[in-house]
Amino acid sequence: MAKRMIFSLTVASFVFLFGIQLSKAQDKKVVEPFAMTDGTSSTFDLKKQKNKKAVVVFFTSSNCAFATRYVDRMNALHAAFKDKDVSFAAINANDANLSQRDAEGLMRQYSPFSFPYLKDNSQEIARNFGAKLSPDVFVLQPKGDQFVI
Repeated sequence: MAKRMIFSLTVASFVFLFGIQLSKAQDKKVVEPFAMTDGTSSTFDLKKQKNKKAVVVFFTSSNCAFATRYVDRMNALHAAFKDKDVSFAAINANDANLSQRDAEGLMRQYSPFSFPYLKDNSQEIARNFGAKLSPDVFVLQPKGDQFVI
């Protein structure tokens, strides 16, 4: 219990220090599982993360100057926590018709994350999380087969 509390405080501290808005659930919200390809041959499946201590989901944009400033910071967080059984995923839900940088083929060039960078073309996953801004960070805790914000 104490380790989980220390871990949660550490992640929250990093997010606060880096100036990223950490989305808060009013009540513990269960997130619907999803699976998406990262534009390469890999698939990120939330269900397969159920044995992790936490999953950090970072909604971002490759076109937003503010959001792109956090690529190095999120990569640093990923490096610090990847051996601590924490998964990371970045999701771009922006309309690629409004910005070419947010197109699936180009977004990784402008935002080279060291973890899966997924494209939510339908914006369904962003709506499920309640993501409204870029960047927007959610820390999920696996609870059995569910993931709670």
